[in-house]
Amino acid sequence: MDVLDAMGTKVESIDNQLMKTLKRDTLESIYDMKRDMLYLRAIISPLKEIIIKLQKEEETQIMQESTNIYLKDLFDHVVQVNDSIDTYREMLASFIDFYMMLNSNAMNEVVKTLTIISTIFIPLTFISGVYGMVNKSFSFMICYSIFFLILFFF
Repeated sequence: MDVLDAMGTKVESIDNQLMKTLKRDTLESIYDMKRDMLYLRAIISPLKEIIIKLQKEEETQIMQESTNIYLKDLFDHVVQVNDSIDTYREMLASFIDFYMMLNSNAMNEVVKTLTIISTIFIPLTFISGVYGMVNKSFSFMICYSIFFLILFFF
């Protein structure tokens, strides 16, 4: 149970770290914790089946009726640990989703800024391109009035 408490503390610290800043280290620590949870689950899961088989054994010198009480208690602890591992894994999966959402929101802000900048500069580039093509057949005054006419419509 101490290992699970330590992992629960790590999950809470990852949650707090995720709320404060958006760092790549946070994502790495989430994946590390998720890998540890999978490893722990692979160790704990077979214990349930072993305990069930031991409870079904007939009474022998090693397995007595009084031992079944301890096996039931042990089975309850294994189920509790397994449920805790599943809960932490689900929390870590939601942390990954939350990290991706925060990252996507930051990228959306950058795209919004770039869109605003391009909205301002694309028409100006077009107008200066048209105004910059002064031909000898056009007089300066005609190009000047066309330039302000186009500016008026934008």
